[in-house]
Amino acid sequence: MFAYGLVSLWDEDYLWDTKYCWIGYPNDIWAVKDQIYWYYMLEMGYYTAGLVSQFFEVKRKDFMQMFIHHVATVFLIGMSFICSRTRIGALVMLVHDFSDISLEACKMA
Repeated sequence: MFAYGLVSLWDEDYLWDTKYCWIGYPNDIWAVKDQIYWYYMLEMGYYTAGLVSQFFEVKRKDFMQMFIHHVATVFLIGMSFICSRTRIGALVMLVHDFSDISLEACKMA
């Protein structure tokens, strides 16, 4: 998902200079570009699936931590979309996806 997020955000000014995240705040409601919309939907689907699927898998010792993580993530993604803060939300998701690469690698070790 990191690769898709990076491709989606590559041409956006706010990827390279975060002051563009706040241009027009709080009066303007930002229109969501198609690529950013689908990035949000991909992320929301991934974390919702993770939230639901852990009830059907073998219970791991970090079940409660992962449950809270998925609930919080779905809530934050949803609220940033509902409140039209998709610029900063997309950047946060991108950073989060980048860190997931090393976290998943550590789990395999």
